[in-house]
Amino acid sequence: MSDEPLMPLVQDGEGPAEVQMLFDRIRSALGFVPNLFRLWANAPHLLPTLVQLETTICGTGKVPARLKELAAFRTSELNGCPYCTAAHGGNVLKLGFDESQYGAVQQSVLPDGGLFSEEEQAVLRLADEMTLSVRASPATLDWVRRLFGLDGLVELMATIALLNFDNRMAYSATIPPDQV
Repeated sequence: MSDEPLMPLVQDGEGPAEVQMLFDRIRSALGFVPNLFRLWANAPHLLPTLVQLETTICGTGKVPARLKELAAFRTSELNGCPYCTAAHGGNVLKLGFDESQYGAVQQSVLPDGGLFSEEEQAVLRLADEMTLSVRASPATLDWVRRLFGLDGLVELMATIALLNFDNRMAYSATIPPDQV
């Protein structure tokens, strides 16, 4: 990936006051403003909605953050998005996944065996199917629903769909990884 994004990233002090106020709120919550949000700020009318979507889907819900990050990392790896892979790869390590699990998620085909729990395997399969085939199989949907309930299934599907969206935005614009 190039060091220079193909589209400008709105910087602090640039753009409308509403964008800067939202940047301030994001910075106070995360400690920085992600470059993906800086890209979205080029369309100020979309920025609040996109940020709300991200924070709602990726925030606290039925599915533990650890498993949503695993889905996000796998989806980003499958799509080859350097920006999202850097962000979510770092997060899975912080959330307790070990180096062998990290490495396995980076492979095109996941290994069989006891490397991942049943819940983790279900999340990874759902991410694979929704990313590579677009449509998850009925068997996978039933498996994930049995483990997480209907609301957990929908939450994981929303997480994976959102990451596919994020990957396409970030990769197309060649956004550099965040410097945190």
